[in-house]
Amino acid sequence: MLLQKMMPRKPIWCLAVLLLFSVYRAEAQLKLEVKITNITDLDGQPVLLGVYRLEDGFPKATGVWKNQAKKATQASLSFHFDLPPGEYAFAVFHDKNNSRKIDKNWVGYPSEPFGFSRNFVPRFGPPRFKDCAIRLNQDGQRIEIQLIQP
Repeated sequence: MLLQKMMPRKPIWCLAVLLLFSVYRAEAQLKLEVKITNITDLDGQPVLLGVYRLEDGFPKATGVWKNQAKKATQASLSFHFDLPPGEYAFAVFHDKNNSRKIDKNWVGYPSEPFGFSRNFVPRFGPPRFKDCAIRLNQDGQRIEIQLIQP
């Protein structure tokens, strides 16, 4: 009799676990390729790409959510990310002296090649998140960022 009382609960418990996994699958990661072009100095120094999810901290190093680095050995490089659907902005620079930070001239303009998603070119000061934001809403999306040579 005790066994009979426990049996009906097991299918309900299994159903609850399956529902939990289906909710998790709904928030699946989407594949994104970010292609960086116009790399002119193929010196092997790193090209650093930062992913930002929030307006706060963009485009500062402290606001980076995820990042990747690749050696500059070709005129273009592709970075691959698995990200949840949402809005993102990207900042990239070619770290020619391997200092892990972007160097700037005396007026604050980058002295190393740099770029932003949507190929936004800043005029006076750093860009805002909304200037560079892209919406990731389907698997296999691809964006291209052309480096600006100072």
